Amino acid sequence: MEQSFPPHILARFDEGGINLHPGPLPEYRGSFARTHAILNGEKSFGVTVHCLSERVDRGDIMSEFQFPVLPSETALALDTRAQLYGYALFCLVLDGSATSRSQDELIAQDKRKACFYPMRKMTALWIRQTFHAAPKNSIGSTALYVFHHALSLPSGSSNES
Repeated sequence: MEQSFPPHILARFDEGGINLHPGPLPEYRGSFARTHAILNGEKSFGVTVHCLSERVDRGDIMSEFQFPVLPSETALALDTRAQLYGYALFCLVLDGSATSRSQDELIAQDKRKACFYPMRKMTALWIRQTFHAAPKNSIGSTALYVFHHALSLPSGSSNES
């Protein structure tokens, strides 16, 4: 389901609402944008502040910031950087100088391509890589390595207290 906010909820806000999306729009609408960017081999990534709309991540873009994906970056590390850049971007938007751009117009002008990553896509990917990937000693295990790398902690990190 792609509905985010019903019209009666959005109508409660005279000025509308805004969202900080930790990914570039419309290329990475939906869930787990950082993981999908790593899996897709992206060289750059971004954060977007956009207007809320009835459909998930479809509102007009108020501001965005692009930054490089580091060679050894995991989804967790990319998420951390996206949140930091996003906070700074959000503060800039609050000064009132942002002008909105329609995602639909960017797509129609062939300046951007839209892709939606629903939660179920990540679940299906996890199941496929866990239960249907090539055997561990197989040459075809590259996809499993990339998937594991995308989900793992950055090297040198520990989740122990």
